[in-house]
Amino acid sequence: MKIGNFVGREILEERADDGAADAQGVLPLFEGEDLNLIAEDDTRYIWRPVSDSPLGFNGLLPGWNGVTPFGVDSLEEFLPEAYPEFGSEQYAQEIEEIRRIGGAENTALTTIERTADQEELVLFWLVDDPDTERPPGQWLRIGQESRLRKENP
Repeated sequence: MKIGNFVGREILEERADDGAADAQGVLPLFEGEDLNLIAEDDTRYIWRPVSDSPLGFNGLLPGWNGVTPFGVDSLEEFLPEAYPEFGSEQYAQEIEEIRRIGGAENTALTTIERTADQEELVLFWLVDDPDTERPPGQWLRIGQESRLRKENP
């Protein structure tokens, strides 16, 4: 127990100025405000800020790119490629893919073409209600299931 407490204190001390405390900034969500994930007008699962805060929202967790990483020497290999240029062929192809796979339901213009696996992934990540495990809990579940698979192949 003493070793664990010692190691824990050392890690916390080493990471004290890594930028994590400032990464999120002020989120009115934690001050009793709410996110409107299910709109009243049948537009479902579209995130919209519902705060009157002059700070506004730029999305959830936008400041984590400024946190000093640990466990890796460089983040370069993990950075995404540049977005395709607006109006380019690649941009058009990606928008078309989103339209075909990402729609909530068939429309006059779009027939949804998700596979059963894609549908399962959508339903897994869609769960973001306050009464559920939310994405951080989902990552914990992924880790637990991965560990169990390694221990019990």
